[in-house]
Amino acid sequence: GRRRLPREWKPTVRLVMVANSILQSAALVWRQPVVAFSDDFKDFFNQLYLHPSQRWLSTLIWLQLGANGPAYSHVMELSLGFGCNVSSNYAQRFAHELVRLFCQRFDAEEAAILDAETDPSRRAWITRRRALSARTGRNECRLYALAAYTDDFKFQIVGIERAMRIMAVWYTLTREINLRMAKPAKREAGTSTLWLGLRGYATLGYEVIPRAKQSRAISMLNSINDDRGMRNDYYAQLR
Repeated sequence: GRRRLPREWKPTVRLVMVANSILQSAALVWRQPVVAFSDDFKDFFNQLYLHPSQRWLSTLIWLQLGANGPAYSHVMELSLGFGCNVSSNYAQRFAHELVRLFCQRFDAEEAAILDAETDPSRRAWITRRRALSARTGRNECRLYALAAYTDDFKFQIVGIERAMRIMAVWYTLTREINLRMAKPAKREAGTSTLWLGLRGYATLGYEVIPRAKQSRAISMLNSINDDRGMRNDYYAQLR
């Protein structure tokens, strides 16, 4: 039958690596390194509020057992909550819209800079990429890539100066929408960033599984092999 919600699409590490390989080619022309920037949101689901007409669909009766017998509390969610099976879908679509808004703004800023470029090799690259854009209907003339996995955003950028401009545009956008960002410790910028549990070395163009995650995976697989782990642990490793 008809789907209740649009299919949820999330970026993968593989897609980020493909984007990096394209940027590495451009970096050779620009003679600038590929760098990265990652950012995160605080309580992302809870920042997306329910329409008043939908609140009655997100309520529950909470039973409290006390000395004087059971007491009931009525809990009403005013925002997307953790554990609600549609929260991820709505949050991901909101993230896609943030990506679209950001790209719209930064592409407009970049267009003037690319138009003013005079270096012959760079002009040739711009011409080829804009011709590709005409065929695909997408902007293929970008010296950056952005992936958003729910509330985890990762930028890969050719050149440090361009990365600084991207951070400024991103800061302005999130402030205008009044989004609450995660603590600074979760924000990274430089030659590598941590995204979806993997350490991505954008300048070198490869991904590394951190030692802590390797050890945790080995321990879990050993538990499954010894029949000590839960069935769900096995399937979690297959995702």
